[in-house]
Amino acid sequence: MRFLNTLVMLGYMLCAAPLHPRAQEGEVPPPPPIGTLLAGPYLIGPEPTQLVVQWEVQGPKESAVLLLSPDGNERRFEGQLMPADVLTQKLTGRVYRAIFTDLKPCTRYRYRLEPFEADTTHAFRTPPTPGEYCSAPISIAALGDTRSHPTRHAAVVRKMLPYQPDLVVNTGDVISYARRLDQWHEFFGAAGPLLADTPLALSPGNHEGYLDMPFGAAMMERYFGLPGRTGTGHYSFDYGPVHVVVLDAYWGRPLSDRGKKWLRANLAAVPADRYKVVAIHTPLYSFSRHKVYSTAIGLREVMKEFGVHVVLSGHSHCYEHFLAHGTHYVTLGGGGASLHPPNLQVIPEEQHLLLSTGSFHHFLLMDVHPEGLRMRIFNTDEDALHEEWKIPK
Repeated sequence: MRFLNTLVMLGYMLCAAPLHPRAQEGEVPPPPPIGTLLAGPYLIGPEPTQLVVQWEVQGPKESAVLLLSPDGNERRFEGQLMPADVLTQKLTGRVYRAIFTDLKPCTRYRYRLEPFEADTTHAFRTPPTPGEYCSAPISIAALGDTRSHPTRHAAVVRKMLPYQPDLVVNTGDVISYARRLDQWHEFFGAAGPLLADTPLALSPGNHEGYLDMPFGAAMMERYFGLPGRTGTGHYSFDYGPVHVVVLDAYWGRPLSDRGKKWLRANLAAVPADRYKVVAIHTPLYSFSRHKVYSTAIGLREVMKEFGVHVVLSGHSHCYEHFLAHGTHYVTLGGGGASLHPPNLQVIPEEQHLLLSTGSFHHFLLMDVHPEGLRMRIFNTDEDALHEEWKIPK
């Protein structure tokens, strides 16, 4: 019976799928010409010797990426057309992928996407091997809830660009509705100048699957799936001395049981000399619009047990900084969405844990040093540094 219900639901989704992103609103503008670049190039899956670059084109289009090494050596990587999911196979956009291989750790490369770009304008730096550092400090940026207002999102991105982060973590809600294809393209349009140079790690939010979880999962796979790893679910990776855990509160194994066991096992295997950073859309502490779920509260003991340094979240559209048992819990919900007032649901017994809060658009910058982490919060509405603190190793 469950199998039959699944088939019926899939059939409904296919029949109900809009032929154009705004078809459900009665507005059907003409599609862009064949060969138009719709999204990208953008970087995902950073490793010391490998990196994935993807892009989306309206219809089929032969394209390739030209990679330039510091020594002037050029290599050409042909774009490989990615297979479409059954729920996305009717979309006219085609997603292409190239995998840069045989890279050197801590090395800056340049590249361009042909035939769309004439100049080698994009650049990225590979991470060090796990546990190691580069000669220059590693910089990790983070933001969340970039949906609904691409102009505001783009303004936050512009403020981030001068810092040239090596990695960016997005805590989710990059779009509002799973089936609004135009919103996925708006996300890539606003974040494009950053994601072309900085690999992205995304923790899915509730809006990535809003009103259509199966289609949302298919879109996450379409844009963010990697070889050997789907676009949804929990995962982790090492960026030099930083162990990053990305939790999926919506498609991943339930964090109340199997997902929690996975998290414990993952953190237990991390060497003692690593910084531990966890990203999850739903905050573990918050006084703003959204109440903290019991499942999220249940994860606090795990963060304490394994000495997690930082937990990055979103969901509530404001900035919050809590400190509990040595772990910094940071709500980064000001990446572009309409803001929520802070302190709407203050919990008296937790009030002493709150170090800072506010309603403004912002991003976080984490500089990684052998002696500790330098954390900075930038208020992009006022173009000012809002808060700074250090986390010793």
